[in-house]
Amino acid sequence: MRILIVDDSPVFLLAAGDAMEEQGYEVETARNGAEGVELARKIKPDLIIMDIEMPIMMGTKAAMELRSDPELASVPIIAMTSFSPDSLGEDIKLFNDCLTKPFGFSEIIPMVKTLLEKKKSS
Repeated sequence: MRILIVDDSPVFLLAAGDAMEEQGYEVETARNGAEGVELARKIKPDLIIMDIEMPIMMGTKAAMELRSDPELASVPIIAMTSFSPDSLGEDIKLFNDCLTKPFGFSEIIPMVKTLLEKKKSS
């Protein structure tokens, strides 16, 4: 299964990529929302983990573009934000789940597994 991680922090991309690869997932990374949308269209990931606050294109805008693409609309997206999920307002509906920073990989890995299992069974 292929996971796309979109975040403007190179340190997070490396750590999250390593954590997902240890779980047996194939990982691709992007450094901003625009790059993430472009890469998602190219690789068709099984799941996307996306930061909200990024340069060039915010995670909410990127999620809107992905949801409007028929080939990617059903791909689960996990949002990462340093704000309360409530602060996203209606945009929270663009995401299948949300993690509030800081969080540990012990929190994200079960979330990834659950969403991928749901996707497989649907």
